Amino acid sequence: QFDGLSAGSLYSVRVAAVSGAGPGPWSESVVMPASGYSTAPRNLHVVTQSSGSITIGWDMPLRSGAGGLQGYIIYVNASTTSPVAAPYAVATTIAAKTTYNFTGFTFNANDGTLQTVRIVPGALYTLAVEALNAAGVGPDARSDFITAAASGKPSEPNAFSADLERLRKGEDGMTWKRPTANAGATSQAYSVKRRQEWAS
Repeated sequence: QFDGLSAGSLYSVRVAAVSGAGPGPWSESVVMPASGYSTAPRNLHVVTQSSGSITIGWDMPLRSGAGGLQGYIIYVNASTTSPVAAPYAVATTIAAKTTYNFTGFTFNANDGTLQTVRIVPGALYTLAVEALNAAGVGPDARSDFITAAASGKPSEPNAFSADLERLRKGEDGMTWKRPTANAGATSQAYSVKRRQEWAS
């Protein structure tokens, strides 16, 4: 891989075999223009999430392409001028920045006004990141989309109790109250864990 190339410039490349005695003769040179696009950012993931924001992070592409990486474009699947959700560019970042805090976006409506859409607590959002270099954006420069909720994790359930005799009979033997803090969203489910305790 050759980084730091100037898009559109011509470069000659040749190769030589190397042994313990040193390098052998060079091959004939191949001349080619530097016009390669970047590959997609890797390992897109959620860093933090709350009722008011979703922070995503990613790793740099394996290949930055001609001219080096210039930055990233952040996309969210959203309904803007059409009721059908589609990838919409909401922001750009510099090449050195591999995180983005999503709190909403703006777009030009059909009537020419600038509309602002704030993140909705509890809602699901689908986001992706695209790499941009001096040659532009290539066909394989966008990451896969990930889905994240605009909410944090709830606190622990309250007043939990269990009746083992009823549970052995296959009856409903556990009760609890809802968490005090739901971090911006209603609890969708509960997870139950069982572990055998051994007396010493």
